[in-house]
Amino acid sequence: MMYWLYSRFIEMAAMDGTQHRQVDVSSYPTSLTVDLQGKRLYWSTTTTLESAALDGSDRKQLMTKSDASIKAVAFLGGHLYYVDIYSRYIWTLNPSQSKPTPRPVGPAIYGYISGIAAYSSQEHIHDAHPNGSCGIENGGCKEICLSTPQGPRCACWIAAKFVFGDACSVTNYCVNSPCRNGGTCVNRKGTFECICLPDLYKGKGCETAVRYNYYQYGPSQGDVKLKTDRGFSCDMSKKSCKSNFLRIPKIQIFEGRYTQVKIFTNGYVTFGLDFDSRNPVRLNQEMLSLTKRLKAKTQGITMMAPLWTDNDATQGDVFYHIYDLANAGSTATDLARVQHAIAHAKEDILSSSDVSVTDVSWVMVVTWSKMMPRMYPSDRHDSPNTFQLVIAYDPLRYQTFMMYVYKKMGWDNEYLIRPSSLGYISSKFEVNFLQLAPSNKSNAYNLHKKNGNTGRNGHYLFTVATGSQEVNYDQMCYNWMRNELDRISTVRSYWRRTLTCPCDLRLAKADGRWKFDRKQLKLTGGQRQCIYERMPRGFSTQECCYTSSGSLISTFDGRGGQLFLYHPRWKKLHERSDVTPKKWCCQLSDNCLYFYRVRPLDRCLGYTPLTIGWFFGDPHIRTLDGFQYTFNGLGEYTLIETTYGNFTLQGRTAKAIDKNGAERDATIFSAFAAKDDDSDTIHVGMTADKDGLVVFLNNEDMTGWFNSSNVNDDRDFTSILITKTNNTQLQVTFKTGFSLTIGVSAEQLDITVGAPDAFKNQTKGLMGVFNGDATDDLLPPGENARPLSNSSSEKTIFTDFGELWRIQGDVDSLFHYAPGESYSTFARTGFKPLFIEDVLKNMTAAKSAEATKTCGDNKECLFDFAVTDKAEAAAATLETNAKNTKVAETLSNASPNITVEAVLNATLGVESNLTVSAFDPDGDDVTVAMDSGPRGATFDGDVFKWTPTNMESVNISFSASDGKGGVASVDVMVNLCDCSVHGECQFDQLADGYELKQSFRVVQCSCNKGWEGDYCEADFDGCQDNPCTEGTNCTDLTAADEVSTGRQYNCSKCPPGTKKDDDACYPINECDPTDPQHDCEQICVKQKIGFTCACEDGYRLKGNKNCSEIDECAEGTAGCDHQCTNIDGGFNCSCFEGYTLNEDLRTCTTDANSDTAEECRKLNCAHGCKQNGGAYECFCRAGYRLENDSKSCSDVDECLTNNGGCEHNCTNLNGTFSCSCYDGFQLMSDKMKCKPCLSGTWGKDCQRDCNCRDSDTVCNVTTGCEECPAGFTGGDCHDDINECDDSDNPCDEHANCTNIVGTFKCLCHVGYTQFNATVCQGTSRSTTMWLIILNHNTQINSTNKHHRHSNIAIIILSYTTTAT
Repeated sequence: MMYWLYSRFIEMAAMDGTQHRQVDVSSYPTSLTVDLQGKRLYWSTTTTLESAALDGSDRKQLMTKSDASIKAVAFLGGHLYYVDIYSRYIWTLNPSQSKPTPRPVGPAIYGYISGIAAYSSQEHIHDAHPNGSCGIENGGCKEICLSTPQGPRCACWIAAKFVFGDACSVTNYCVNSPCRNGGTCVNRKGTFECICLPDLYKGKGCETAVRYNYYQYGPSQGDVKLKTDRGFSCDMSKKSCKSNFLRIPKIQIFEGRYTQVKIFTNGYVTFGLDFDSRNPVRLNQEMLSLTKRLKAKTQGITMMAPLWTDNDATQGDVFYHIYDLANAGSTATDLARVQHAIAHAKEDILSSSDVSVTDVSWVMVVTWSKMMPRMYPSDRHDSPNTFQLVIAYDPLRYQTFMMYVYKKMGWDNEYLIRPSSLGYISSKFEVNFLQLAPSNKSNAYNLHKKNGNTGRNGHYLFTVATGSQEVNYDQMCYNWMRNELDRISTVRSYWRRTLTCPCDLRLAKADGRWKFDRKQLKLTGGQRQCIYERMPRGFSTQECCYTSSGSLISTFDGRGGQLFLYHPRWKKLHERSDVTPKKWCCQLSDNCLYFYRVRPLDRCLGYTPLTIGWFFGDPHIRTLDGFQYTFNGLGEYTLIETTYGNFTLQGRTAKAIDKNGAERDATIFSAFAAKDDDSDTIHVGMTADKDGLVVFLNNEDMTGWFNSSNVNDDRDFTSILITKTNNTQLQVTFKTGFSLTIGVSAEQLDITVGAPDAFKNQTKGLMGVFNGDATDDLLPPGENARPLSNSSSEKTIFTDFGELWRIQGDVDSLFHYAPGESYSTFARTGFKPLFIEDVLKNMTAAKSAEATKTCGDNKECLFDFAVTDKAEAAAATLETNAKNTKVAETLSNASPNITVEAVLNATLGVESNLTVSAFDPDGDDVTVAMDSGPRGATFDGDVFKWTPTNMESVNISFSASDGKGGVASVDVMVNLCDCSVHGECQFDQLADGYELKQSFRVVQCSCNKGWEGDYCEADFDGCQDNPCTEGTNCTDLTAADEVSTGRQYNCSKCPPGTKKDDDACYPINECDPTDPQHDCEQICVKQKIGFTCACEDGYRLKGNKNCSEIDECAEGTAGCDHQCTNIDGGFNCSCFEGYTLNEDLRTCTTDANSDTAEECRKLNCAHGCKQNGGAYECFCRAGYRLENDSKSCSDVDECLTNNGGCEHNCTNLNGTFSCSCYDGFQLMSDKMKCKPCLSGTWGKDCQRDCNCRDSDTVCNVTTGCEECPAGFTGGDCHDDINECDDSDNPCDEHANCTNIVGTFKCLCHVGYTQFNATVCQGTSRSTTMWLIILNHNTQINSTNKHHRHSNIAIIILSYTTTAT
C-alpha cells in the first residue's frame, strides 16, 4: 500500500491505484510515516503528533506542543523521530508509553531541516507475498514493479501515458531526463528522441547551442511586441511619458546610469530622455545642438541608433526581449532561452573585442523586423530592413556592450536616397558620440553584406562602459532580492512567528524578552536604539528601532527595524542574510523601499507585553495577576508549573539570619531552578558569603563563566539564554518566552518572572493561576482543588496552599545538589514560621519606630526589619517591590495611538491640511505635538496647516504622549509639487533625482497642452524633436495656439518636387506609372528631388529626355566575329558560309568538312576566308584590318577616332577597346558613359566603401576619406602612420620611438623616466637653499624645514635640478 497527504486527509491505495480510500483527520498534516511492523500510521501537524491504525481507526494524540513547528516524522526501532524547526533539534519519543516524553537526539542543528528519514538494514522489510516480490528481480518487470495485495504488477510510461501489462517490456529511456536546455524527451523503441527548442539548441541531447549571425527574435522566442504605431510614443505636450518608458535594472552607459529605456520604431532607443523624431541628424554636435532645449539641459541625451531613419510604423514589427539571469523565469524553457542569449552575447564580446573576461548576466535584444520606408503606396519598390540592437551588461563590473546586428537590408537607396543616421551619442555628463560612416549614404542599406568593426558581415560591437572597480550595489541588492522573492512565503511564515515590537522604548526596556543592540546605539550616537528577541522560538527575530524620544520608528528609509531572518547569535548567517543586504539596499543604493518587501518592518500592531510577578525579601510573593502575600515555607517548592510541562520554576528557601547571625523562624530564597520542555536546566544560588551568585547548568558549575564575563555578556545554551546584567544579577530567557531576573542583595535572593500571554490559564504553583483574575491565585495542587480566598490568613495560606506546593522528592527536583546532598537535605516539613500579623503585633514601640524610618507603613518591609533586625534587608525588600511595581505599571500602560495621513500631497502656493488624532487604549488623556515641521506651518493640536512657499526639503512629524511615559510618533511623507498653473501634479510619480527612501520628494508634473518643463513653466517647444523634413523650417506655436489648433508646430512649404504627408515632405514620384508626371521617352528614374531620364538597353540618352538607338555594329562594340546586323535596341551576329555560330552568339567556328575549310587552308588566312563572287578571299574579324598581303590581320586602334566613343578613358585592346571612368565614377550600362559614385562609395569604379575607420568625416568620391583619426591615413583610413619615421621622430633624444598601430610610444633610456608622452627626464635631485632671518643675532640649529620662534623666522626655498 501507499499513503499520502492531501489537504486535511490521509489517503491510501494499492500501488497500482486500486483500493483507494480517504481518512479525514480534521487537521492539516505536515508529514506522514508508517510503522509496517506495528501496522500504525504516524503523522504530524504543526504542533501535534498523532497515530492511527493503517486503516485510520484507533486514532491517538501522542503529544501537543504549542510553540513547535513540526515539519517531518520518521519511525524506526519502536521510536518516532520528528523535526521541530524552531527548536533546532531532531527529537524522539516512544509512542507506546502512556505519556510519551520527547528527548533531543544529538546536538542542535543550525539550519533549516525540511525532512527526515530513518533506516536500519536489520529492520528493512521485504515483500513476503507468496506470489512473488518486487524485491526479487524487480518482480519480473522491465521497468516499474508495483506491490499490490495480489502480488507484483508491472507498469511503465509509454507516449506520456502510464500503462500496465505486457506493453511495459519497452524501457523508458526518458526516465533520467537526458534532454538538456529545455528539450522535451520522447521515448522511442530502443532509444529516445529530444525535441530541442527551435533555432536555439541541437544535438541528440540538445547540448549544442545554435548560432546565427543575428539573435533569435519574434513571438516564438517569447519577445514582447510594441503595440503602438510609433513605439513607446506619446504627446509630450499633454502628459508625461515617464510611464511609457521600459524599466530596466540600473545599467551603466559611459558616465551615466539609467533605469529607463524607450524604444522607437524609427530605429533607435533613448535612455532617460524622450526624443521622438522621424528626421535623422548626425550624432555629433549637430545632435547636441538640437537637444539643448529645456528638457535636455540637465539630462543630456543618450541614444543608440543602429539605423535611425523614417520607418513606416504600420509596416513591420518591433520586438524586444530582456534576458536576465536574476529573473530567468519559472520554466526550463525560459531558463534555456536566457542562458542561450547570454552565452551568445558573451561569445560575440570575447571573440570581437579586447575584453578577456566578462560576466554578462543581462541582455536586451531589440529587433526592428521587416521595416519599410515611409512613402506613398505606389513607391513601394523595396524589400524590408531587419536589424537589431543588443545591449549586454555585466552589472558587477559596470561593463556595458552594445552591438548592432544587420540581418537583411533591402531598401533600394539607389532608387531613392533616404536620410539615415547610425551610431550613438551620450551627453549626460561627458560627451561621447560616434557617427558611423555609412550614415546618410547608400551603403547604410547593404550593411548585412559589409564587414563591421568585428570583421563579420553586418556586425558591429562597441564598449559603452569600460567597467569600474566600484561595486554595483543596485545590482547586488537586486540579485539578492530576486532570490528572496522566490521564498517569500517561507520568509513571511518566519516573520509571523516572531514577537511583535513593543510600541515604545519604555515598554521595550521593561519587556525582558528583548535585548538591546548596543552596537547600533554606539553607531548612531544614542539617536537610535534597536532591540531584538533574546531567545526566539525559531531562527528568526524581529528587530525594532526607536528614536531618542522613545517612539517606534516605522518609516521605510532604513532607520527602522526589520525582520532578521537569522538571529544575531548565528553571526555569519545573520550578516549574510540580514545585515549585508540592508547595507546594499538602504545605505549603498536607493532600494530601501523594496528591501522591506522581503524583510518586513513591524509597527507594534497586536503587541502584548509580558506580565511580571516577583518573589522578594522574607518570602513575599506578587503573583502574575497582581495578588500579594507572604509565604515562609522552608524547603523546595514549585513556583510555576505549566499545564503541559512546557515550563517549570522551583524555589529553595533557607532560614533568615538576623544581624547577630542567629537563625530566625522566617525564610529567604537561597536558590532557584528552572527549565522549559526542551531546555537545559539552570540552578542559581548564593555564594557562601551571600554576596554573589553561583550558577549551575545541567549540574555543571558555570559560576566561573559568570564571574569572568562582562556586564551584558550573553551565553546561549539549549533553548536558554543567560545574560549577566551586573555582578550580582543575571537574566534567563527561555524559548517559551518566560523570562527570569535573579539577583542577590542583603544576603537574600529575589526573582522577577515575566510570563507571555500564551500561557494564560496554563500556570499553577506559588505564583498562582495566570489568567488576569487574582481571586483564584491561591489554588492548591490537585485535579479537584478549589482556590483559597484572597482574604485567608497567612497561616491558612501557609498550611492549605503554600506547603502543598512542596516538591515531592529528588525525581521532581530541578536543583543541583552538592555531594552528600539531596532533596531531603532541604526538606523541613515540620517547620513553623513566624507570621506577619503576629510579628508586627508583638514588635516593641522602639523597634517599630526604627523600622518605620526605613519602611514607612509597608508591612512586608516592617516584617523583614522585625525578623532580621537589618535595615538593609528591609530596605532591599522595599526597593525591589517598588522597582518591580513600577515595571509592572509600565507594562500595563499601553502606548497611545496616533492617526494621520501617511502622505501629504502638497502644492506650491496652496494651503495643505492634515487632521491629527490620537487616543489611548487605557483611556488616559493624550497630548499631541508637532515635533518637526516646515517654516510657516501651524498646528493647534488637531489640524496642521501649511502653505509651501518654496521647494526646499521639509520634515513633518507628530508625537502623542499619555503623560505616563507612553509615547507614539509618526513621520509624514511629503510629496511636493510645483506645476505653476499650467499642469497637474502626478503625486505617484517621482521627479528625476529624488530617492524613494526619502521622506520628502518632489513629484512630476503632467503639463497642460502647450507647456513643458519640470514645473510646466515653459512654453512647449514643438520644434524640439526636429519634426520637419530637411529643407523646411519649423515654427513653434504658442501654448494658446496649440490649444486652439491642436498642433504644436507648423512646417514651411515643402521644397519643389516634394509633397506633404503628416508634416513630412516626401518626393513626388513623377515616375509613378499609374500617374506619370514626366516627359522621358523611355525610362523615368526617381531621385531624392525630381527625376532623371534613362534609356532601355540598346539605347542612349540624347539630351535629357529622348533616347537614340545605339548602332553597336558601327561603333564596334558588338563583338561579332564575322557579320554584325544592327536591329532596333540591339544587334545580331552571323557567320559566313562554311562557319557555325557558337553558343555565345558572337564567335564562329569553321565547319571542318566544308569547301570553305579546304579553300581557307590553301589561302593560309590569318583569321578566315569567305567566298566572294565565286572566289575565296581572306577576311579579318571585327576590330582588325586586312593587310596588303591579303592574308594577315592587324589591330584597329578605335581610341584614335573620337576616343572610341568613351566619355572618360579609352583603352585599345586586341580587336576591340574598353571604356573606363575616372576615379569617383562608374561605367553605365552602355559601357561608354560614366556616372558619379553613389554616396558611401569612392575610388576606381566606386568599389571602395567610405568606412573611414568609423570616423565621421567627408568622403571624397575620388580620394576617399578627407580626414582620418590620429595615427591613420589613406583613402579608407586603414594605413597606419609610422610616427617613428626618422624624418619626423616625435620622441626626444633620451627615448626610443616604437610604432604601434594607430599611435606610438616613447621608451626612455636607462636612467631616464617618463615626463610626458614624448619627453624623458633624468633622475631628479633636490637642492635646498636656506634663507634665515635672525632677530637680535639669535643663533638656531634646527633640521626642521618650517620653524617659527618668537624672534626667529626661517624660510626654506627649494628647487629641483635634472641630471643629464
